[in-house]
Amino acid sequence: MMLPVIFICLNSYENVSAMMILRLTNKAFKKLGEKPQPVEVDEVQGSFDEWYVNTADFFNDGNLFMPVMHADSLYTMLVPIEKDMETDDFVSKVLANLMYRMLRLEIPREHAQRVMQTYGGEAILTKTKSRKTLGTLTRTGGDIRHTAEYGDGIITGKRVDLGQLESFANQTPRNLNDGYVWPLEEFYSCIRRFCPELPLRITLALGSCSWRKHSATMSVFQGRISERLYTKAKAACLDAEVLFDRSETEALLKAAHDSHESSSDIPNDVYATLSQMLSYRLGLLMSES
Repeated sequence: MMLPVIFICLNSYENVSAMMILRLTNKAFKKLGEKPQPVEVDEVQGSFDEWYVNTADFFNDGNLFMPVMHADSLYTMLVPIEKDMETDDFVSKVLANLMYRMLRLEIPREHAQRVMQTYGGEAILTKTKSRKTLGTLTRTGGDIRHTAEYGDGIITGKRVDLGQLESFANQTPRNLNDGYVWPLEEFYSCIRRFCPELPLRITLALGSCSWRKHSATMSVFQGRISERLYTKAKAACLDAEVLFDRSETEALLKAAHDSHESSSDIPNDVYATLSQMLSYRLGLLMSES
């Protein structure tokens, strides 16, 4: 099938099937100031799906970042921009941000590069196609704005913590294909379609296991797990984007049981919540492995 699209080529144009499709709202096109000529190309096959792009006019007149949402998982990157940014610079930032996020999620470099190769370092810019995906992107933008306005410590003076905003957007369940998904987990599942040898991994809501402080949860793991896993658990407590595999989840659950048996200082409600959540999530990992 032939689709009318707007085409921007960053490198030599050889294979249309190896490109990123960025579907922009009218506001996003206006922000980039581009008026490229429409051409027809074959529908792209075998790439890491499409991305939807909108502006964030509620921050610095839209000159701070653009939300870029993966259509197949609803995972959202907040790509920093500058006033009067050139289109090729924006596309380069989108590609660089995607690579960075995969590495941050502990995707081995060779697997991350396999995903990036589906784009060939080039991009096609065109209008949005799915009203449902566009609606989700718009609602996500509204949620981001609300979180920024009322979230603690996200805005300090003129500085905005984009990492916290991204984590909120990607760990909030959203409707996809008439069902609800967790964007971060769904994004990793999409990566595993290209790299099936990667282990199954999930998120753990460790930050919600204690109404006191994160230190109450972390005291359960102190000295009972590896330093590396402790660092990951602490990041999860702070609602960072972190994924855990089966062995890591088993280690956390064992640490919770050991702490309950050996220390009277661990609050019973913290242990009960942790144990229940970890047991349930481990069961999901075991059933799907």
